[in-house]
Amino acid sequence: MCSSKCQTFFFFGSFLGIVCQLFAEEPLHRRIDEIIQRKAGKAPFAQIADDASFFRRATIDLTGIIPTSKEVISFLEDKTDQKRQKLIDRLIAGDLFAKHWAERLSIMLLKRLDQGKVSKEEWNEYLEKTLGEKPLW
Repeated sequence: MCSSKCQTFFFFGSFLGIVCQLFAEEPLHRRIDEIIQRKAGKAPFAQIADDASFFRRATIDLTGIIPTSKEVISFLEDKTDQKRQKLIDRLIAGDLFAKHWAERLSIMLLKRLDQGKVSKEEWNEYLEKTLGEKPLW
């Protein structure tokens, strides 16, 4: 017969196993693609971008800058399977991401107006700091 400690262990082990399966089922980018495809219905769906286009789009979208030719060549020469994921992780971890997205959020989403309560500098500093800490929102 199994003791209460043993039963607790099995319960939590089973629970943890279920949670791990839920998160391990499919990568997030594939789940997002599936949602977009479902919503698009029969509308044509864009093909996966080639590496050069992906690199340019990701760099501009996440940092607001055009990549250098040296950066493009380096990315194109990388033959590893995870190079796109590594690129996204590297760009998001950089200072340019926080600076660029602080500006975008301030302009696009919040339509930030300086009403004298918080200066533009304080606001931008807050957004850059928050984005630099990789918030989950």
